[in-house]
Amino acid sequence: MFDMPDIGNADGLAAMLSDKCRFIVTDHGALGQVMAASASKAWALKVLLSRWKLALTDVIAFGDDANDIEMLVESGLGIAMGNACDQLKEVADRVTLSNNEDGIAEVLEAMLREPDA
Repeated sequence: MFDMPDIGNADGLAAMLSDKCRFIVTDHGALGQVMAASASKAWALKVLLSRWKLALTDVIAFGDDANDIEMLVESGLGIAMGNACDQLKEVADRVTLSNNEDGIAEVLEAMLREPDA
């Protein structure tokens, strides 16, 4: 993870990386993340869930940035925070209030009141 302003040219950096790496820009362009091509939050959840004999489709996932895309897409219910990047909001099943407005609590409380909501 590194400060993107220090890099300047994200496309140039991405082109220099091996296909064994993946590069994601997060925090509205402020941070760059380089990781193994197979690494993602969805992959990590699948590993943990397999221990409990659950699938990612059994999960409600919340996210706010590009590094959450796979997790929201592959989850049973993917919810973008109100302050999420546009790219994440486009793939989410729903959008809730922002982090500062207790968006996660709002969704969970609504689901407890009306399980089919």
